[in-house]
Amino acid sequence: MKKPGTWLWELRYEKRVKLLDLAKYLKQSASFISQIETGRRDMPEDLVEKFAEFFDKEISYIREKVKEDKIVNRVRKALQDINVMEPTKINALARVLDEDIILRTGLEKALIGEQQLLEFEKKGNIQNEQTN
Repeated sequence: MKKPGTWLWELRYEKRVKLLDLAKYLKQSASFISQIETGRRDMPEDLVEKFAEFFDKEISYIREKVKEDKIVNRVRKALQDINVMEPTKINALARVLDEDIILRTGLEKALIGEQQLLEFEKKGNIQNEQTN
């Protein structure tokens, strides 16, 4: 799985544009653009059109990439929280958030998977209460 924002760095590299030049065009700091490229920050909606224009890409292409980045960031956050989860929940999370499914089917499937995980957790809590 590629890191969020890698696609943006690749576009910039292909066009041989320096980070500082892109930042100037977007009227943003180079640090801010770098944070987007490294996945530490999501791209704000108001910059999507400017990125599309600069790289001569469809707005829908940039939006799709931004959406994928947000999904990957959500998965990473969930995985960071795994240390406090029970092994059965870890296995359920791994099945639900399979990276290939997320990247192939997009946000809608990821949200459905998130709902399935919540339902699984509810069932687990119900079973735990019944055994106590």
